[in-house]
Amino acid sequence: MKKRLISLVTAAALFMPTMGSMAVCADEPQTENYNEQVVEQSDNAAVELLSTTANGTCGYNLTWTLDDEGTLTISGTGDMTDWSSSSSVPWYSSCSSIKNVIIGNSVTSIGYDAFFGCSSLESVVIPDSVTSIGNWAFGACSSLESVVIPDSVTSIGSYAFYNCSSLESVVIPDSVTSIGEDAFYWCSSLGSVVIPGSVISIGYDAFLGCSSLTSISVDINNQYYSSENGILFNKDKTTIIQYAIGKTDTQYTIPDSVTSIGENAFYWCNSLTSVVIPDSVTSIGDWAFGDCSSLTSISVDINNQYYSSENGILFNKDKTT
Repeated sequence: MKKRLISLVTAAALFMPTMGSMAVCADEPQTENYNEQVVEQSDNAAVELLSTTANGTCGYNLTWTLDDEGTLTISGTGDMTDWSSSSSVPWYSSCSSIKNVIIGNSVTSIGYDAFFGCSSLESVVIPDSVTSIGNWAFGACSSLESVVIPDSVTSIGSYAFYNCSSLESVVIPDSVTSIGEDAFYWCSSLGSVVIPGSVISIGYDAFLGCSSLTSISVDINNQYYSSENGILFNKDKTTIIQYAIGKTDTQYTIPDSVTSIGENAFYWCNSLTSVVIPDSVTSIGDWAFGDCSSLTSISVDINNQYYSSENGILFNKDKTT
């Protein structure tokens, strides 16, 4: 819970307006310019503002421009800067006006915090030159509804799509090998996820708080993970990693193959009223059933050597805890 509170406070703080010039990463040269283009009227009595264009650098060989229609274009070759915070990003002061992002064909990475808090961002074009999406890259982009990740990307960073509350669909290609911690945390509109056979690592709480998520499906050829009835397991189904908390089922019986129920595995699951735990389970992670507001009964098999239940309440075996 501490982590969730910290992330909420952090997100709120990052949205606060700042004054003065924006900080930039000391490791790479970056600039920011705002140029007003005007034209004199025929009577020379006034001028008409035509457009305001912001521009600058965002990496050693990358430049950016933001037009008055809200389109941010990244051009050049190589990696984007990994910023230490969203307020260090050179377009931070105009973040709320960005509606579209176009990333050029030779850009190879999307930097940390690059578009964090761009609440008006509706679409992004990611080319097949990009190999990584950095931590917090699209965090709190609350208007972003869909993302197509190209098959050049191998890693999705921690909190990469954190709190993208309008995100309904995301395509994860079979080039991706790692999905970071909390990568899709609190994507409350996300309905389903397909994990390809290439993924070897899924970070802690990657899909926590996805309240509309009804299915997590894993490619049958994946060597590290599996799924059953839309629920995410490790490969041999000995660990429940994430229950799809948008499912409307009211009852769930944990398979006999399961020995471990992961931390936060059922967290915020508001439809379940009862869960049956088999005698095979030897460990239950912290907050595994946290904030399951409709859950009235947890029943443990009488032969379980580690846990017990009474009147629908979960205890350790000897009922001392």
